[in-house]
Formats: sequence, C-alpha cells, structure tokens
Amino acid sequence: KDMGNTPPEAPAAKAAATPPEAEAEDPADLPGLLPAAPQPGAGFLPVSRSKTFDERGLASTTERLGHFGPSTLKRSATLMPSSGSAAGATARFSSIDAVLYRRHFNLRPLVRQPSLQGLEIFKSQPLQAPTSQQVVLVVDCFSTGAALAHTCMQQGFQVIHVISFKDCGAIADMVPEGLELNFRATVVYDDEAEDQAGMLRITADQILAEAHGLDVVACLPGAETGVKLSDRLSEFLALRTNGSSGTEARRNKYQMGEKIRAAGLRAVNQRMATTWGDIEAFLAQWKPDPFQVIVKPVESAGSDDVTLCRSEEEVQEAFGKIMGNRNGLGQINQAVLVQEYLVGVEYVVDSVSIDGEHKIVAMWEYDRQPTNGAGFVLHGQRFMTSDEPHAVELIAYLRQVLDALEVRHGPAHAEVKICRGEPCLVEVGARCHGAEGFWTTVADRCVGYNQVGATAAAFLNQDKFTPLPPEPTSRKGYGHIKFLLSYQTGTNLCISEENLAEIRAMPSYCGMNLFVKNGDSIVPTVDCFTWGGCVKLAHEDKAVVDADYARIHAMEQSTLFTVALACLTYALNVHNEIIRCSVAHAGNDHRLGAQEAPPAIVSLYPGTTFEAKVKEIIAGGELAGYQNTPGVVNAESNFLNPITTGLEDCNRTAPFPFCGNRFEFRAVGSSQNCAFPMAMIDTAFADGMAVLSDLIEGGMDLRSAVAKLFEENERVIFCGNGYSAEWPVEAEKRGLPNLKDSVAAAGAFSSEKSKALFTKMKVFSEAEVDARQEVMYENYATVLEIETQTLIEMVRTGVEPAVAQDLAIYAAGQGAAYSRRKDVYDAITASTDELEGLLGSLPEEPKDIAQFMAETVKPKTLEVRSHVDKAELLCKADLWPYPSYSDILLAHQVSASLK
Repeated sequence: KDMGNTPPEAPAAKAAATPPEAEAEDPADLPGLLPAAPQPGAGFLPVSRSKTFDERGLASTTERLGHFGPSTLKRSATLMPSSGSAAGATARFSSIDAVLYRRHFNLRPLVRQPSLQGLEIFKSQPLQAPTSQQVVLVVDCFSTGAALAHTCMQQGFQVIHVISFKDCGAIADMVPEGLELNFRATVVYDDEAEDQAGMLRITADQILAEAHGLDVVACLPGAETGVKLSDRLSEFLALRTNGSSGTEARRNKYQMGEKIRAAGLRAVNQRMATTWGDIEAFLAQWKPDPFQVIVKPVESAGSDDVTLCRSEEEVQEAFGKIMGNRNGLGQINQAVLVQEYLVGVEYVVDSVSIDGEHKIVAMWEYDRQPTNGAGFVLHGQRFMTSDEPHAVELIAYLRQVLDALEVRHGPAHAEVKICRGEPCLVEVGARCHGAEGFWTTVADRCVGYNQVGATAAAFLNQDKFTPLPPEPTSRKGYGHIKFLLSYQTGTNLCISEENLAEIRAMPSYCGMNLFVKNGDSIVPTVDCFTWGGCVKLAHEDKAVVDADYARIHAMEQSTLFTVALACLTYALNVHNEIIRCSVAHAGNDHRLGAQEAPPAIVSLYPGTTFEAKVKEIIAGGELAGYQNTPGVVNAESNFLNPITTGLEDCNRTAPFPFCGNRFEFRAVGSSQNCAFPMAMIDTAFADGMAVLSDLIEGGMDLRSAVAKLFEENERVIFCGNGYSAEWPVEAEKRGLPNLKDSVAAAGAFSSEKSKALFTKMKVFSEAEVDARQEVMYENYATVLEIETQTLIEMVRTGVEPAVAQDLAIYAAGQGAAYSRRKDVYDAITASTDELEGLLGSLPEEPKDIAQFMAETVKPKTLEVRSHVDKAELLCKADLWPYPSYSDILLAHQVSASLK
C-alpha cells in the first residue's frame, strides 16, 4: 500500500488537525486515529437508508439485502476491470433468492455498464512513479472520476480511492478500459451503517492510516454518487470544502430547485413524492395545461428514467417504474420527482470554482430528440463560446445558482434550458461533466483546456488555474460529440467495418469509443446507458464539423424501415386488386372517395420527404439517412408552448398513408371486421419480402435489391390530392386499377395472379379462393337486396300515404300546384313498381346476381330516391313521415338557439 516510497518517518497528516469544536469531544466512544466528528451545520441531513416505496412499512435495506443475498463490493487495490467482472455481476443476481427479491421489491439487477474502449488523452502518457508526498482523495472514481484520478496521478500525486456506498456492484466497473490507475489504496464507506456520523469518523481514520502520515491535501468528488461523502469528508478533514450544511441541495434535485427558488431565481415547478397519493394531490392542485409533466428519480444521472408524461396514467406508470427501483448509478430510488416540462433548447455549463470565484470552463448545446419512445435521448453536443446567443444569460444565471447552492470550491456540471426567453435550471451536479470524460479531447481542441484538468489545477496547482479566462471567449476550433444510437433490439451484433473506416477518415475525426462489440446483444437507445458509442469531432472549419456530424447521424439510421417500405410498395403495386378487394363491401361503395374517405384507387403515401428518398435510392443513393424527426412549430407567444409536429403531413386523401409512427389503411369500411383486410395486406407484404429475399440470394446486394423494388413499383407512390379530378386520370396513365365498386373488385380476387399468390403463401387453396369470391358476391347482393326491400317498404307505408294526403289538399283547384305534385308523386309510384319487378327477376348465379344488383337494381333505387327527395320539398311538413334533410342537418342548431 505504501508503494515502496513512503519515508520511514513520515510527517503527521494535515487532516489530523481537527476543527476546534471537535477537540472537546470524547474520542473514547469510537476507536480510531481521529477525535470525534464536528457537529454538522443546521441544514445538514445525514445520508439515509432506503425509504419504502408505498405506505406500507418494510424492513430496512440492510435487512432486505442481507436476507436475499446480494453481496457487497470486494475491496481491491485498484478498480482495473478484470475479465470476470461482468460474469460476476451477473452471477450475483442469478440465485432464486435474488429473483424473489427483485420481484418483491421491484429491484433491477445491476449489469455491467458499457465502458469506453479508450481515452487517448489520458492513456497517451503512461503513469510514472509518484513524485509528491501528498495525497488526494477522489470519491467514486467512476466515469469521469477515473479521468480526474488519472490526471492527479500524472501530476505526481498519490490518490486514495474512496467508494461512497457499500453495495456499488457493477457501477464500479464504469472505468475506461485500458486507463492506468494506480491507487495508493481503496477505502469503502458503509452507507448502510446505523451510525453515519460514527462511520464517517471510521472512514477518515482508515484514510489517514492508508496515507501513512502523508499530507492529505484535497478531497474531490469523482462521480455524482460521491458528492455527499466528498462534502462531508472534506469538511471533517478540514480541507477545502463546500461543507455539509448544503450538500443535500447539491445532490437532491428537489431540494436543489427549492433552494434556488428561495434565492429568487427561476426554478422549475415541482413536487418530491414517495407515494402515489402525494403525486395525485399535487397534480390535482397544479392542473397542468397542456398536460406535460416530467417524472424522474430524485438522485440519478444520465437521463436515467426521465420520462415526459402526457396524462395522469403515464405519470402513475412512470412513478411505479422508478420508486423503489435501482437507478443507473446503482442506488435504490428513495423518492420520485414530478416537475413541469421546460420547453426549449438545453445547454450545459461546466464550471470550476475556488473560494467562490466561478470560472466557466466549457459550454455545450445539447442535441436532444425524442427517440425510441423516450423523450430526451441525447444524440450529441456542440461546444460553445461565450459570444454565442444566450451564452451571457446562461453564464450569469449559473453563477447565481452556484452561489445559491453554496458551491465555493470544485467542479460543477449544470444543465439549463432557455424556456420562454429566460434560463431555468434542469439540474446541476457538484462534480465534473460525466460520460467518462471523452469530451475532454474536443474541449482541448476548441479552447485548449478542459474541466478535468482545470479541477486538478484549482486544488493542486493554482499557478495553472489562475490564468484561465473567466469563461471561454476565444476558440481554436469547433467541436461536436456524436453519440452512436441503436434503433433496434437484437443479438449477435455485427458492426460495419466499412462505416467505421469512413468515420475515421473524416477530416474532423479526433477519436471514437465503441461501447459494444461484435456478438453483443443490443437494445434501442433510450438514455446514456444504452448508447452504442461516441465519436469526437473537431476542426478549424465549422462547416466541416457540421457535415461530419450529419453524415454520422445518417449512417447510424437503421435501414429496416426503408427495406420494409420497399416490400410494401411492391405489395400495393403488384397486388393492388387484392388490397382493393379486401375492402369491397356494399356500404363502402357509398363511402370511398366521399368527404374524408380515401378514393377507391389504392396508392401509397409515404410522405414527400421519403418520396424524395425513394428517388435518391433509385438514382444510386444509400438506404440509410431517413428519419421521421419531429418538427416544431413556434407560436411566437409567451403564452403558448411550441407544438411538436411530424415530419410528414398526414394526408387525409390517401388510402394508405404514413402517419409518423405507423401506416394507416383508411379504406376499411366501418361495418367490416379488419381481420380480412389485414390478412390480405400481410399476404401481399410477405410476397414482397420473398421477392426481395430471392434477389439477395441471387447475388444482388441489399441496396440494389431495394432500389430495384422501388423503381419497378414506384407508380403506386402518390403524394398528391386523392380527391382531385386529375388523380383518376393520372392513375390511369400509371396503369393503376380503378375498381369503382365491390363487384368489380371481387371479380379480380380469383385471377390467376391472385391464386398464385395465395397458394405460394399457403393462405388459400384455389378452391378456397373461388369459394371466398362467391361469398363476396352473395354478401354484396344480400345487402343490396335488404336495402332495396327497405326502400320499397318505406315508400309504400310512409311516402305514398303522405303524398296522397298532400295531393288531396290541392285536388279541388286542379291548378299548377296540383299538377306539379301529381307528376312527382306518380313518378314515385311508377319507379317503385319497376323496382319491385326487378327484384322478382333476379338471375341464378351469385356473380350474375351481384352484377344485376349493381348495374340494374342499384341505379333504379337511386331513381326512386331522387323522386322522393323532390317530394319532400313539396309535401306539407306535418304530413311527411320521416325526418327531413332540414331536420337532420339543422334541427339541433335551431333547438340550441331557442334554448
């Protein structure tokens, strides 16, 4: 542990000089090298054990973990990942007891988090033997904390790693792989001990014992989990400290918001809750309008379980997912935070403070987008300088926030939104910017320094810290971090070496870290724990960086949607008649092409943006690159939030449009069971997939095969107005079928092409195709016959008696009014007689009956109806037996106005 270089007579540690008020305490009650702990400040709250997640009382966390068996972290000299660490993390939770524990207490097992494959900035200089007789404490050397520890070691200091919680599990493996860390010692703090004040003294004793008399000169938080213990230890050891009195507000997001609100700063509307009843009461009092509510853990990081909820039911679901569960930092969520949704662009402001002087060392603009069902997935971040829009307001606001939270020393990583023209804090962590420090390379390329180095300099070498500017004013270059996202779930991952080579050849490329490898299983990216990797980009020319960022974004897009759409295009074009036939119904003949119903011509509307992508692919373009990214319509009003819109318009005139996250088949009739139309679409789509498969197995590459399908079936894509008179003409030019009624559509069902499809896909035999077609004919004829009989009955029992009474009123005069009525009323009787005669002379075969009903009977019913419509305008209102058009269309408005 003494690394072979501790002098035989080491001086006493400076930390042994305890504050005067502690010297009066009796040290006999706890063994150790230090006197008793000083009394905490008035606002100090000790680190508490896990609370329950509902109103019922449960055993303590210690008892639960002890009973069900998860083990604690084994002490080691370093945290260099071992080959068996991942297996060990899985094995710890593989017992039956562990499964029962997770089921009962809603605990997710920790899995090893993906670690970066290398941080060139830290690994480029191998560690030398320590040259200083001084010791630095880094609490939780996870993520960027490992980079901070490494930087201290590079400057010759000896580092003791303090782990802030006992059951840290696989979170301890979040250390950049290949990063050399040579700790003097590792000390684990027992956060589950009953006497937390006593445990703090014991931990300090262990630290000083490991220091062997060397000076302990600084205590730094490495990760978010280490903020509380770092504050308490630095205060206890009389080092530079932010103190423990305000530590809860620097870690607990709820107290953080309330403290800055009390300081007169803009803060988010929020409520911290441990039961659903608390949240329900808050929502009832708040009444958010529009209903946009953020639900997230009180203590976590990396957008872990941050959920945008648009209904009370979604809030309740998010609460159940978070409360009592283990968060991404390995800790049990003791409470849930419900907040207003801040609409606006999100920024990061990173700072380093000494003696209350806050230097802004980096600013970033986040590229957050709704992705994979999650509302706030971080796609990337762009380095900013203080001369950019909103920078001045952000810097001034953050300095006020740091003062309000009593951050006088050390790093801070703040996320702030510009909401309705003013900055509002999302959250701030009193530690370095996370993500294992891979952003440091970009910061160095942009301004020549980074937050990790500035933090080490502030505490250990102020001659290097003092010259740093108050904020980043001038730049050396432009930089982006592009996170690599997954859009699908799968196993046996195969990473494209061609794409990796293209990225490495980009002019702004300055590093790449992959969090996955070939053969891994992947899930869609929803937070920082499910990224696939990151790429660091920096260049003197802004346009170069922006172009490279956009290209990587296009490369990571899944081609599955494009490939599937090619198969759908084939299905709707080649099997157009079958799709039309699937919605053939007597009632639907009245609907298709009317009002908001789609026309009878089956076409595909993928959206104008994707239509352009199809043409690009046909011309030789890549399959990837299309993403239906939501747009934003800004109302330019302080009283209205921006409105999120889809990239594509929802074309109301299309029978088969793409609506942002789904395709809709709008031609299905209201009286139909949707099973048959779905079966026909799936059958035709399966044939498209089979054709694509045959092309690929025949030696064609995927891009060329998809382009071939698009090119041969492009005629079915139509993004215009389906109601226009020009569309049927255009459709005829394209060769698309226009089956105007159900009988014509049913006639195509038993074609040789249709039978070949159904037998190939093993959906119907040829005999079953013929039988189903006959059923279609019979169904159509039956519906029309019922409607015709109903019409005849309404005329005979209602209309004819009414018009006879009306005609009698005018019979005495025999004038023009009488003649006009008599002609119309006689025409009703005559046409109805003819209609009855037609029903008595139906053909024998189902197909012939259906055609006769469509071509002869249906036109005659329309003739009867036209005469009845004329009679309605002539007949005395109180004699008319049925609701008139005026009654149907206007009566409700008239009655409402009378009220």
